[in-house]
Amino acid sequence: MVAAPWTPSKRRSWPKVVLAAVVAIAVVLGAAVGSVIVTTDEPTRDASSRGGTSRTTPEDEASRETTVAELERFVEKARGLAFKQPVKVTLLPDREFRARLDAQIAKDRTEADIADAKVLGRVLVALGLLDKGVDVESALDDLYGGAVLGYYDPELDELFVRGDDLRKVSVRSTLVHELTHALQDQHFELHRPELDERDDEAATGFQGLAEGDAVRVENLYLETLSLADQKQGERESAAQSARVGSDVPEVLAQLVVFPYQVGPSFAGTLVARGGQARLDAAFAAPPTTTEHLLHPDRFLDADMPKAVAPPSADGPEIDAGVMGELVLRLLLATELTPSRAGVASTGWGGDRYVAWESRGRTCVRTAVVTDTDADRRELRDALVEWTRAQPEARLADRADGAITFTACA
Repeated sequence: MVAAPWTPSKRRSWPKVVLAAVVAIAVVLGAAVGSVIVTTDEPTRDASSRGGTSRTTPEDEASRETTVAELERFVEKARGLAFKQPVKVTLLPDREFRARLDAQIAKDRTEADIADAKVLGRVLVALGLLDKGVDVESALDDLYGGAVLGYYDPELDELFVRGDDLRKVSVRSTLVHELTHALQDQHFELHRPELDERDDEAATGFQGLAEGDAVRVENLYLETLSLADQKQGERESAAQSARVGSDVPEVLAQLVVFPYQVGPSFAGTLVARGGQARLDAAFAAPPTTTEHLLHPDRFLDADMPKAVAPPSADGPEIDAGVMGELVLRLLLATELTPSRAGVASTGWGGDRYVAWESRGRTCVRTAVVTDTDADRRELRDALVEWTRAQPEARLADRADGAITFTACA
């Protein structure tokens, strides 16, 4: 997948903003995340037809062609779909991959993206999720530079993998992940710029579906390996994780990792309930909220978010959109235990937020509704504790039943 640019005139949900400046990725799960608080509700072609690999000797090329063809057949079987056309596979040594990734990010980044990263930072600071002075753009570059293992470009129908030694488990598993994306693209079309035109969490929901499916297939591949190979893969992943800067802000890591973390459980639940056909159908009508990804049953029950009237801004507006259950949970977890934050946010029914400038500060106001009265009481009690810990936070009840909370920094 490739994320579309984000411009100031378009209102975005925060997870989407974080991912907007980069190509689709296979992230080292857990990298740079100190204490992950997100939990979920549990539930054939000939090798000669391939598009090619990176530079090698003839002997190495033949061996790689054979291995890649085997992995393609595994993906087809695990996913229940066949490749419609060859996929070009490019395996790159670490340094070359990083250089290509950096160049791709720089090529796709616009002045608007840079400005948006600054706005995102100000909003997160206002909510107590990020320390002042953090350069969001640089922090994300550090995170992606160390954590990205591969990506698939649907416009080129080509995938790139970090590592050119297919004897390594991590290289093979990443290739399986990205081959799954290529297969998805050929059957369901991954490039969906229309999602970036929406002002909700639809793009994040779709990413959770696509990445969850790819991680699920990757995990199925790892399960076929010997215990020794699995241990080797763990060591390789640990070594890659060590390359991710320890100073990457946790909230940014949480937002980036989220689709890869909860997506597999989401995709697995769909397969358990309705087989591959139900998973395929989700690509036609994908999840539209982080709530759907966290609670697959709600997606299967077609539980859609409630309409919420946007709150008013008390100054020049700089941002607006949907917070969603994920960011609400992360926000509450700054003052509550992860368990309490999860319980309080699970009744999320819909929200809208607005951000504005006020005397050199950034203020954010969110209006949120819940599914039931009991959910409302639980969330309100949690927000009371949260506001007490925020020097300038305010909590109010709106006549339409929405809870509003405002914070400035």
